[in-house]
Amino acid sequence: DVPLLLQELAASTQVDGLVLRLGPVNAGWARVEEARRGLLALRADGRRVACYLGGSDDLSYYLASACTSIVIPPPALLQTNGVSSEVLFFGEALDDLGVEVEVIRRGKYKSSPEQFSRSSMSEAQREALGAFLDDVFETYVDGFAEGRKLKREDVLARLEQGVFTSSQALAQGMVDAVKYPDEMEDYLARVYGGPVRYAPAPAGIRP
Repeated sequence: DVPLLLQELAASTQVDGLVLRLGPVNAGWARVEEARRGLLALRADGRRVACYLGGSDDLSYYLASACTSIVIPPPALLQTNGVSSEVLFFGEALDDLGVEVEVIRRGKYKSSPEQFSRSSMSEAQREALGAFLDDVFETYVDGFAEGRKLKREDVLARLEQGVFTSSQALAQGMVDAVKYPDEMEDYLARVYGGPVRYAPAPAGIRP
């Protein structure tokens, strides 16, 4: 529902901005990319998007990097370690249980059944997964750099460091402010130049 809501907000003449309270994101990269495009569309239309970032993982930060400003709480640790993938293989376990798996391969890279028929990753699956992760990583780095107005090499250096305290993240230009939740209203009032009136998000997409 979030991308549809963002489209509605972008079309509204009564919305000056969006306050996004973002915790750990439980979604795939494609879904996050769709939501991120919605945030960028709001910004392109002159709306301000402020993010209060409670999630500390790469997926949450990639989404937050589309926002006009990012605020994190003082106790937070920001973790930007890049992208990875885990694949479980059940071949040996199924053998031990006496379960035989039969599959018909239609192509070299049709590897999804392998987790039930093998105990390790095939070279074809490793190649395909590596190519996918490379594409995701490049998208992440480009979005990080564009959103935070950093050079690519500076983004790579931050990913290499991996973990930042809130004060380090602020000093490195990864966030714009460090505030407790009850300080956000004053922060937004300063950003907008006066008191802010809120319209709550629909119940279905609240955190």
